[in-house]
Amino acid sequence: MTDLSAATWREIEQSAAMHDGRKMIQLGVLRTILKKSRRSLDQNSLIHALFDDTIKLGGEMLGGWSREDVKEWALGEYWGWDECKAFGRTRLKPKKRSSRMNKQEASDFIEWYVRTMAGHGIVLELPGETNGGSDERLHAGA
Repeated sequence: MTDLSAATWREIEQSAAMHDGRKMIQLGVLRTILKKSRRSLDQNSLIHALFDDTIKLGGEMLGGWSREDVKEWALGEYWGWDECKAFGRTRLKPKKRSSRMNKQEASDFIEWYVRTMAGHGIVLELPGETNGGSDERLHAGA
């Protein structure tokens, strides 16, 4: 199973050229195509700003939680969990990391996350909404 979109696969196929009877693609071209398909830096900044806002607005409910704790929980709840067993312990890890999301997946994740937090009583605002908290931080390079 792959996390690449059909459009990305088409672009890879179209960029491949015949060499010694086989279709091949230059490594630099492949890296460029794969990088383009990944979530944007703006999306990543927004996701982290939303996690920070969650901790701020969550109050005692999230006492002791860090941005990484919230991120790990959100990714696992969204993508599902893998159980990793070692030394008599079981650890849960998200099946997918945010760095592996493409642009559409990142957008869908952001929408899900904002809805999910609202269900927990934490109302987050996206850029362009009334208070613009995340928007201001996004442009400030947070």
